[in-house]
Amino acid sequence: MKNHRYYREQLFFLSLVLSLFFFVGCNKEEAKTTEPAVNNDNTADWQTYRNEEYGFEFKYPKEWEVTVNDADTVLIRYRESGLHGKIVFRENVVTENMTTEEALKFEDGRSALSLVSDKIIEINGLTAYRALRHEEKGSLMYPNSDNADVLDITLTAVEYTYLNSNDLIRFWIQIDGDDYEQSIKIVDAVANTFSQ
Repeated sequence: MKNHRYYREQLFFLSLVLSLFFFVGCNKEEAKTTEPAVNNDNTADWQTYRNEEYGFEFKYPKEWEVTVNDADTVLIRYRESGLHGKIVFRENVVTENMTTEEALKFEDGRSALSLVSDKIIEINGLTAYRALRHEEKGSLMYPNSDNADVLDITLTAVEYTYLNSNDLIRFWIQIDGDDYEQSIKIVDAVANTFSQ
């Protein structure tokens, strides 16, 4: 009798553990398949910019204006949100003595905005550098120079630099105004569509 009770308890415990593993395993699989679909839907109606000379492309919201000027600089603007920027090409920057991080941060810090965060990341198999810079309205711009000026608007900049052999492709966007959080998310989504 005690033997049967022991086996029933063991069988109950084993059933409970297996049910728990099955339930947790199904929920994890659901989470993995649901998240990318949301990201794809957000960019489904976006336009694609292709640059044949440097061999890259990225997607961007249809409300944005993307043009190329006479100096082959890609200009980006979304007037309704105070968003503007450019893509700059730096050719033959990388030397054989440079590490990947040194190359990606080449000329980093030329912005007057304070660095909030930066990191080396991978996007679609490419190594990239992301920097977030920010100055609040009322901050002193260029405080150590004769041209020091008090900002009359909040400025935020998001920069992505991609390494392409010996060249750098720098994607830089500035957001003017206090409503910058949503724009940062959109800029990050655009930068994550970059591919070669």
